[in-house]
This record gives sequence, structure tokens and C-alpha cells, in this order.
Amino acid sequence: MHRIDSAGAATSLPAPAAAGTAGYWTKGDPVSGVQATVIDPDWLNSVQEELLAVLVAGAITPSKTNRAQLLAALYGLFPGMASTGRALTNPGYIRLPGGLILQWVRNKTATADSSGAASNTWAYPVTFPTAVLGYSYTATNESTGTDVGRVQALAPNLSYHQLLHLGAPSGAAIAFSGFIVGY
Repeated sequence: MHRIDSAGAATSLPAPAAAGTAGYWTKGDPVSGVQATVIDPDWLNSVQEELLAVLVAGAITPSKTNRAQLLAALYGLFPGMASTGRALTNPGYIRLPGGLILQWVRNKTATADSSGAASNTWAYPVTFPTAVLGYSYTATNESTGTDVGRVQALAPNLSYHQLLHLGAPSGAAIAFSGFIVGY
């Protein structure tokens, strides 16, 4: 981000013209005589100065060659933004400002053994740095699509969770789905 420096640029900020009627951009319509919106120097200077104000507030020196300065300034002004991340996939997660992490999995499959136990270990997409706050899981019989009841979620740790369902028909494919919150 930098101030305009091409031929014809003013060396100081010109006084803006009197404010007109607030409005919106239009491409115009020559058939009905509607003129397209004219981009004027007052509007361009306003946008330029608003963006540069964010850089200055974020202690960033404007540079013509750096195309990531606005983002760097925002990260400096709002430190929680830099640590957010996400993977909107399956399994997936989203890291919220302030450190809270939400993670999920859908249809993590296990086959029930002869005693009807189906178990699977879910490695979270990202490790919780501090603690797990809570979780909820369901189990579904993949061949019938029906809920097969309670999932025993053995004590979670910061990087994975052991899931267990008892009472499934031998050989049934059990799909675990769930949600876990931590920080």
C-alpha cells in the first residue's frame, strides 16, 4: 500500500468538494439516459487515506512493493486474528479469536467385532494446546442409516479421542460423528 505517486498526483491532500447525495455505484444505462458513476479524486483520496490510516495505526510503514501490509496491520491491531485458522473439511476445525477451538468429524467408521463392540480413534485436525472443554458424539449403523445409541467417548486427550460403541451387530459398519471444543 502506498499513496498514489503517478504523473499528475497532487503533492498535498486537496480540500474535498462539498458533499453530494450519498449513493451507490452504477454502470449506467445509455438507453434510458442513466449516467455511469464517475470516479472522482475525492472518493479515491478518501479510500486511500482510510486504508493508510489502518497501516499507521498498526505501525506499518507504507511500501509500494509489499502487498500484504493491510493484513499485517490488522494482525498487529487485532492479535487474535493472526492465530485463527480453519479447515472446513471432514474432519475439520475452526480456531476462534481468544483461543477457543471447535473441531468435528463425520462418519469416522469402525466395524463391530463379534462381541458387538466398534471402536475408533479420532486424531484431531489440530492439537488443543491447553484443555478439552466438552464433546458430543453419535453412532450410526451405515447399512441402515439408523442411530445405534450411545457412544462411549473415553477420556479425551489434547490430540485424539478414543470412541467406543457397544451392542452393534457383529460386522456392522458403525459411523461415529461428533463435535469437540477446547482451547
